[in-house]
Amino acid sequence: MSSAVSLGVVGLGNMGTAIVSGIVEAGWSRSKLVVYDIDSEKLEKFADTHDLLTAASIADLCKAVDVLLLAVKPADLTDVCGEITVDSITGIISIAAGVSTDKINSMVDQQTIVLRAMPNTPARVGKGLTFLAAEPDSGSDSLTGLAVKIFDAVGEVEIIAESQLDAVTALAGSGPAYIFYFLESLKQAGVYLGLKPQIANKTALETMAGAVELARAGDESFAQLREQVSSPGGTTVEALKYLDLVGFKGSIVEAVNRAHQKSRLLEKE
Repeated sequence: MSSAVSLGVVGLGNMGTAIVSGIVEAGWSRSKLVVYDIDSEKLEKFADTHDLLTAASIADLCKAVDVLLLAVKPADLTDVCGEITVDSITGIISIAAGVSTDKINSMVDQQTIVLRAMPNTPARVGKGLTFLAAEPDSGSDSLTGLAVKIFDAVGEVEIIAESQLDAVTALAGSGPAYIFYFLESLKQAGVYLGLKPQIANKTALETMAGAVELARAGDESFAQLREQVSSPGGTTVEALKYLDLVGFKGSIVEAVNRAHQKSRLLEKE
């Protein structure tokens, strides 16, 4: 995965460290990678562990690299962008939810090529799904290619229009939390029914994993797969009847819709 382009990563939270670890494991040259985090203790510890170059400030980082990857929260983006000097770099990739390329350019106060990406936390184990916003006429082919190479190292990449990014933020970006919440609920139900916590935990996890693999293996729809488990008058039907009664499916749809609305509101904040 060698690259002639040098990359600077700003932010070493869960996603930043996942991306850096992924590209290093994939073969990105350490001499072409520089990291920075406002928390100097975290920065030094991570850099020492992975034998990485560091920058003392964002301004120094800009002087040392060609492209910046901003792995920071939306609330921190204004301060970070205020320290960027774009005459030293050729492009910016941002993973901040709900902050458009136009707004990032206005924060930087100079025009440069900006791409947005929405990865999700399974990137930590190489199973992420990243949506990359790249318009066909953006003139950013080289930066797009670099972004694809980066996020390929931590999972799969899909390229979409920026107008769709709020929707995939709500579904894929936030999606792991919905899954973990459901798993947490299944485990709790198992414990309530008398299973030991570790057995309930394994049962919930392996059932979820097996169901996902079954869905991947064939061409049946989710509804068809559900029907295969639902014998008339059986236990599954009784459970699903209750979920329909309390509006489970509608609640999930509305929850994702609210996440989508929040992503759109972040642009206006």
